[in-house]
Amino acid sequence: MKPIQLEIQAFGAFANRQVVDFRKFEGHRLFLIHGPTGAGKTTLFDAMTYALYGETTGSRSGEGMRSDHADKSTDTEVSFIFQKARARLKSREASVSALGKKKVLAKSKSLPKSPGMKANKAMPR
Repeated sequence: MKPIQLEIQAFGAFANRQVVDFRKFEGHRLFLIHGPTGAGKTTLFDAMTYALYGETTGSRSGEGMRSDHADKSTDTEVSFIFQKARARLKSREASVSALGKKKVLAKSKSLPKSPGMKANKAMPR
């Protein structure tokens, strides 16, 4: 699995919408997620895990990942776009309303093909 984009809102330490675009690292075989203690590194992995499986990597439930810093009217949302099995792009979304009611949990959908991408073919490097 190759991460393409992670978008989170009111999740973990992140009250506002944050977008991590992993395409910046294309052409590199390896990249590192780093930062000081408490910066939100584990939260990024929790968000990816929550989008894929509906639960986090730690002891907190998905509902427990709602940011304490978020405005009460802001829904908790996670959207994870990744590449799997060569050219297929998938998106998994999960969200919890500000009141704690699940709207969508780990919904998967195929995304439109990128320019230059052919179905069932390897992505251009």
